[in-house]
Amino acid sequence: MNTAKHTNLEISLDIEAMKAPVIKKNTVFVVGISGGKDSAATLLWMIYESGVARARIKATFADTGNEHTWTYGHIKKLAGLTGVEIETLRPERDFFALALYKRRFPSVKARFCTQCLKIYPSQQCIQRLRYWGLDPISVSGVRADESPERAGLPEWSWSKTLNCPQWRPLLRWTLDDVKAIHARHNIPLNPLYAIGAHRVGCWPCIMSRKTEIRTIALKFPERITEIRNAENKFEQDYGRYSSFFAASTIPERFRSKPYTLPDGTAIKVATIDDIVRWSMTGKRAQGGYLNNSAKEPITCSSGFCE
Repeated sequence: MNTAKHTNLEISLDIEAMKAPVIKKNTVFVVGISGGKDSAATLLWMIYESGVARARIKATFADTGNEHTWTYGHIKKLAGLTGVEIETLRPERDFFALALYKRRFPSVKARFCTQCLKIYPSQQCIQRLRYWGLDPISVSGVRADESPERAGLPEWSWSKTLNCPQWRPLLRWTLDDVKAIHARHNIPLNPLYAIGAHRVGCWPCIMSRKTEIRTIALKFPERITEIRNAENKFEQDYGRYSSFFAASTIPERFRSKPYTLPDGTAIKVATIDDIVRWSMTGKRAQGGYLNNSAKEPITCSSGFCE
């Protein structure tokens, strides 16, 4: 048994390794698209190189409402160039509406964003396919070389979260392999990579790297304004401040917002402006991802967000 536990999700993402299942007449392969390179590479491989009939491939995109406009455009282009329809899965509430409903932003230990915006819609999609008499297999673009956690995943497993087999055909691929399949089929990468993004999907993600935060602040300052307004709204509406990024994201000397813990302890937390100021400092403020510079570790191995 190969188990990957994620204490930051209320839903267990425990997995159990299994042999490849028997492909039936009603089997459908569900490829979740995030707008990122790995999920796009997975779709390209499934369409052009896997030998699976196109009629058996179903592509989906879980829209968090916190994506960059370029990502929406890229997904539309991907569908147009491949000729495969990509169904948009929408949650009950988008990212910011969900945060206001929860009266806090998500965090690494309370990642209800993944749960509510990605997992629930994906579960509903799988259930709907079963209702229609189909036998779904979830296909993920997770790669082993991205993190030690992902390196420990099997190619095939039973997903307790989705209640169906999970296939990771790109598990042993490298970044060069991912870029190569895009080139072979004349499919461009999401343009966000060209300006330094490491991951695409939520823009930003609560686990964004320093370089990405700097890029957003310099090239898309309106996004920082939106986050600042949301942080202030929590305090105005609920009398309790909630910061988009955890205080531990940055050294204590950068934190400026006074905050009182439930036990009465006075501390300082990080506002989005503190995070931006920090992002402009040090070696990790430089470089991008596709040239392998300024890398920082991946802390999510669920595969739902990339």
